Amino acid sequence: MPSTPDAHQLVLPTAREPLATTVAAFLAAPLLRGEAVVVVATPEHRRQTAAALVAAGADLAAARADGRYLELDAAATLASFCTDDGPSEELFCTHVVGLVASLAVRFGAVHAYGEMVGLLAAAGHLVAALALEDLWSEAMAELPLRLLCGYPEGSLDGREQVSHVCAAHDVLAPVPSASVAVGLPVGSTAGLLARRTLLGACVTWGLHDVDWVDDVSLLVTELVGNAVRHTEGARALQLDRYGDAVGIVVVDASERWPRSVAPEGLAESGRGLTVVGALAERWGVEPRPGGKAVWARTRPCPVPVTG
Repeated sequence: MPSTPDAHQLVLPTAREPLATTVAAFLAAPLLRGEAVVVVATPEHRRQTAAALVAAGADLAAARADGRYLELDAAATLASFCTDDGPSEELFCTHVVGLVASLAVRFGAVHAYGEMVGLLAAAGHLVAALALEDLWSEAMAELPLRLLCGYPEGSLDGREQVSHVCAAHDVLAPVPSASVAVGLPVGSTAGLLARRTLLGACVTWGLHDVDWVDDVSLLVTELVGNAVRHTEGARALQLDRYGDAVGIVVVDASERWPRSVAPEGLAESGRGLTVVGALAERWGVEPRPGGKAVWARTRPCPVPVTG
């Protein structure tokens, strides 16, 4: 059964939602309908996607038990059909098309999110990435498959083939080019560790504008501080690089949505989401199993990235 006209979709860093939210929106409804879902991504993105799907109401335990929710490592799967000359059509059919066909027989339709083309593009192998896109398109012409492809930030910048890639897709969403995550301790020391993690990431990523870093540090302080004051504490901090901007995600164990709180006196924190709204380009909240994630996207660093 041929796929629908909008079956081949693209993930690029221009949408306003975190990656896991966008991927979950693509995959949650098929899971709830009893159809098959395949996630071929990095370990961290697989974990984030699973959490977002559970938050969206999907029963992943049952789907895994039925064999209709599969999680594959992008690098390992890519290695199974790539040669020195690029993707092998024969091996791709053996290792990928065969799997999709078997799932389609059992569950009627298959929906996949994949980062293999993105790994090739990020490594500079854009010709191979486009060849893999073509193999996917051929498979979708014959199978009931919908595919969302993820390209990392900057992997297509200045490339002649970018118009070819974009023309084959119709959905845009963010994929970070680098990420760092850290668990946070209970109590006031969480803010200190979060700021140190941010400063280290900014140095590594070449984001050196002093005023901008100060603003982002305050933004992280407020997000973590809110979790410390109003929940049982922030559990984790994740930082994602999107070119010259940074995505910040703070996870806590409370399902209660945050609200703005006026600060007391000249306190260095406690200004709640007023500061977050003033410093962030955009921010939001999404449910996570047993709690929530408050996320923010910074404004671009005004000094050219050096790393």
